[in-house]
Order: sequence, then C-alpha cells, then structure tokens
Amino acid sequence: MTTERNKITLPIIKQVRLYDFDLYTSNPNIITEVNKNVYCLIGANGLGKSTFLNSVTYCITGAIPLTEKNFSTAPEYAKNATRNTRTTDYFNGRISESLRGRVNVSVLLECKNTRIEVVRHLFSDGKVSSLSIENLGNNNHTTLNLNNSNAEEMESLYQQKIIELTGLKDFSQYIFLFHFISVFDESRHLLLWNDDILTNALYIAFGTDPSVAILAENLQNEMEKEDSRGRNAKFAAKQITRQIDELLSAMRDKHSDDGLSQAQTLERHKKLCENVKYAQNRTAHINLEKKDLEVKCAELNSKYSALEVEYRKEFSSRLSNMSHLRYHPLIKLSIEDHKCALCNSESHDISHHLEDIISENKCPLCLSKVIDDSDADKLALQKIKKIDIERANIKEKLEITYQALDRVISELNIAEANEQAAQAELDSFENENRGAILLGSSPNPHYFTQEIKELEAQRDKFNKSSLAFYKKRDELRDQLRKHEKELKVNYSIYAESFVLRFRELAEEFIGMPVDVVLEHHKSKTKSGFGLTLHMNKKLRTTSDKLSESQRFFIDIALRMAITEFMCDGPATLLIDTPEGSLDIAYEARAGSMFSKYAKQNNFILMTANLRSSYLVLRLANLQKKQGMQIVRMTEWTNLTEVQKSEEGLFTRAYNDIEEAME
Repeated sequence: MTTERNKITLPIIKQVRLYDFDLYTSNPNIITEVNKNVYCLIGANGLGKSTFLNSVTYCITGAIPLTEKNFSTAPEYAKNATRNTRTTDYFNGRISESLRGRVNVSVLLECKNTRIEVVRHLFSDGKVSSLSIENLGNNNHTTLNLNNSNAEEMESLYQQKIIELTGLKDFSQYIFLFHFISVFDESRHLLLWNDDILTNALYIAFGTDPSVAILAENLQNEMEKEDSRGRNAKFAAKQITRQIDELLSAMRDKHSDDGLSQAQTLERHKKLCENVKYAQNRTAHINLEKKDLEVKCAELNSKYSALEVEYRKEFSSRLSNMSHLRYHPLIKLSIEDHKCALCNSESHDISHHLEDIISENKCPLCLSKVIDDSDADKLALQKIKKIDIERANIKEKLEITYQALDRVISELNIAEANEQAAQAELDSFENENRGAILLGSSPNPHYFTQEIKELEAQRDKFNKSSLAFYKKRDELRDQLRKHEKELKVNYSIYAESFVLRFRELAEEFIGMPVDVVLEHHKSKTKSGFGLTLHMNKKLRTTSDKLSESQRFFIDIALRMAITEFMCDGPATLLIDTPEGSLDIAYEARAGSMFSKYAKQNNFILMTANLRSSYLVLRLANLQKKQGMQIVRMTEWTNLTEVQKSEEGLFTRAYNDIEEAME
C-alpha cells in the first residue's frame, strides 16, 4: 500500500478591484493590493467588511458560501452554491438599482508562476465575464472577454486552469476547500465538529490522490442511500405484516361466538361514516352560503359606490345650475352690508332695491330678464333625495348582509371543526377495527384469504429488496473501508507534524495543552472520520463544551494547520474576525496565533472592527510594516452620524495600530 501523501497548491490573492460598488459611498471604484502576509481591512460596524470578503470569495469560486452549509458531496454543494439567484439575493439592497448592470469584482491570483485575473459581474449568471491568464515564465498571455469569447468558454477555461495549477481533480473540490476550510465567515461554521466536512478535508490533506476524496465521498453518499432504501423497504414490510395480523385477528373474531360484537362494530362504523358524510355536506352547504353572501356584499358595495358617484355628480350639477344672482359675492355682500360692493355707496335702500330686482328675476346690474329655473332645481333636488334614499337602503342591506356573513363564517368554522372531529373519530375507529370492518364489508367469504396471500407476497418482495439494499450497502462500505484504511495509515505517518503544528497554534491562543485524536467511524451505517478534541487533558466532545471564543479560535487554528499541511507552498485564510467574543487577554493571544501562521509565509485576509482591539495591536506589533498592511475602510465609505460624533476615537485607534507596526 502506498503512503505517499499528495500535496496541492492554492492560488495567492494579489489584488482586488471593485467597480461601481456603491455600497462603499466614498469610493465605489476600489483597487486594493495584497502585498503583505497579513491584509487587515479595518473599519467601524456596518461599513461592509463581510461583504468585501464575500465578494472576493464569489469572484474566485463563482459562489457565496451558503449560510446553512449543508454538505453531502462537493459536487452537490457546488451545484447549490453556484445558483445565480443566491448571489443576486445576497447583493440585493447592497448595490443601487442604476448600477446593477455594471457592478463587478475582479481578483488577481498567482499560482505556480502563473498570474490569473478573473472578473465576475454581481448580477448575472455568475460566470466569468473577463479572464486574463499570464505565464510569468514565457510571457505567454491570454485575454478573453465578452467581446471575443462567451461566459461559458471563459468559465470552463478558468476552472480547467485552477484544477491544473492546484492539483485537484475538479473545480467543486476547489469550491469545497475555499468555502469550508479557507474561509471563516460571519456564519461561524465550525469545521472541528462537522465530521462529514472534516472527512472530506482529511482525504484531500492526507490522501495519496485528490481523486480518492471524490471517490470516497461518492461511496459514502451511495452507501447512505442504500442504507436508507433498505430501511424504507424494511419499514414497508413491517407495515404489511401489521395489516396481515389485523386480517388474521378479524378472521379469528369471525369464527368466535362474539357475532353480536362484530355486528355492533359494523353498525357503529356505518353510523360514523354517516356522521362524516353529514358533517361534510353541512360544511359544503355553509361554504356555498358564505360564497353567496360574499357575492351579495360585492354587488351591494358596487351599487353603493355607483350611487356615491351619481350623488356627487347630481349635487355638483345642482350647485352649478342654481341662480347666481343672490349668491354672487358682490350681490350677497351688498345686501348683507347695506353697501354697494361696486361703488361703496351706503344705504339701507340698497338692500331692499336689490331684493326687489332679484324677486322679479332681473339682473341687478343690467336689469335683463333672468330665466326662472326653480322648477328644474326642484327636480334636481328630488333626484338627489331619491339617490340618498337608495344609498341609505343599500347601506342598510350591506349591514344586514355583513352581519349574516359574520354569522355564516362563525358557523363554517364550527362546521369544519365538527367535520375534522368526525373524520378523526372515524379514522381512529377504523384503525382499531380494520379487520372486522373489512370482513363485514366483503361479500366474498374467501376475501381475507386472498388478501392475506397478496399481502404476504408484497411483504416478501419488500424483505428481499431490503436485503438486497443492505447487501449493496455492505459492498460499498467494504470498498470505502479500503480507502479509509489507507487514509488512516497516512494520517498515522504524518499526524505527528500536523498535530504538533495544530497544538502550537491552538496553545498560542488558549494557553493550555491541546490535542486532537483521529476517530474512525466503523459502524454498519456510519463511515468517515472525526477529530476528538482534548483541552487541558479533558475531552470536549461537542462545541458547547467550550466557550464561544474558544470554539471559534480553536477552529481557526485547525484550519490554519490543515491548509498549511496540505499546501505545497503558501496557504491563505480569509477570516471575518470574531474578536467581539474575546476579553483583552485572549484578544492579544489570538493576535499572536495569527502572526505565528503568517510567519510561515502564509497569508491572511482578515477584517477587524475599528476599536481598541488587542488582537490587531498584538498582530501589528509582531508583524510590523514588513509583514502587515492596514486598509482603512473609513476611506471607502461614510460613517453613520453616531460614528462621526466619535470620529476622534477611530483616529486614535488607527494611530495606535500604526504606531505598533513601526
């Protein structure tokens, strides 16, 4: 058996560009170089630090990490994660509507003397929209975009190049490694306590060939499917056995002296069926009544609305047709003030004079005869009154109809509850007396014998299927055990260096002895591996056996050890730093752990809150300017009003970090 361990190579992020990314209001077009081992994007809460890391991940892998992170196989996870609707849903609300067609992200990668620049639009099919591949050895340069290629071709070429450079067997493995191992994001998914994901990672890290990881996860997946099929077939056989037992019991009851009991059972069953039918009919009848009342309400509302329109129309028409002589502002004012509103002459005779002229249906100004429209006005008034009476009648009918509808809805609720109760009572009775009911309802005296034979044949078929499924499961398990044995041997050979590095990193943070032991799952239905954690010589079987801060940073230490161990060359972690869960002592120790990883020529792209963070301060003090770059996110986007009011605190925090790097 070969024990040679496979090594992979992962690309290094050298540059990130964001175009029309107006979440960052001060600078939507960002070019940020990654030229130190630690790249720290530091800013206040809510400025978009996590969005930046997710944008980088999306550009490199074509997918945003799933928050639920369910995992069965790498290809299945990749298929779900790369659905373009997931990316669209994530960036909705983060980018202005007017820029959705233009916003994109670009990442420059370097791997094995090759430079790759990949561009993806955020609101598209998720595929590569521009691709540049440069061989730094011979200066061979390929540039593709949507003008000289298409998205499918560029996506395929990009994936093939990544597979070729990394040594992985397919792009879904790269997505798996990036999302589950290289990225510790805001979902705070824990690798150490997820054996399915950890098993796949161990196959890649300790296996002889990445293709074995694919084969092993496929065998595991198929084994679980066969086991599930076997259980389902076995359950179906048990259900049929139950039916056979009921029929046999009914046959025994028939040949007993308890004939009256069986007759009573059938009579009771008949009565319960009648109750259900009555309840169903009553529910249907009340439902029809409800629908009829709803239609009547709709019709009356429609008529009432039409009368409202007609009333307003007639009322406005009457006002416009009424005589304007007495109500004209000048005439009305002159009569009330006993003063001519036109020439300002004052006299009580003015009012009487105007009244006399108006009573003769003459115009007070030109004395022309004015048509008497009092009859038309009376007719208009009668019409308005008639409409008003109709409105009142319909309103009364509406109130009565709504009252009836409320009553019917209440009756319907009761009827539906009664129907459900009647059906439940019938179902319960049938379950308890299935055999007697079948026996009594069958005109054929040999019905039970025939039925039992058919059921026995079905049961035998399910039992045979169950055995076949379990046999297939066992065959798959035997194949899988060979790969597991090989992985176990490889792990035992290289465990010392891997575990030693994990201890070094974890103990730098936790300050107490830490150890992990490989656990091999070897039951009939479970395969794979886990790592059991011991802290201070005490077993920690589940994540809740540790504090929040401990579990987060121990898990980050494990990711550091795995990526460093599996890579031939530098490894990279993207960390959405969970520093808020730490006290100042552990913050400083976490900074030391990060530095210990970076000192081995590994890379960290991390985010941090802009505050008096001892994690960042310790990291800055250890890395200095030669090994760490601080990117101020406050230069990308605007602070909130609350943050602006305390901007001096942010400035001091920046200065403290810069001073620590000197």
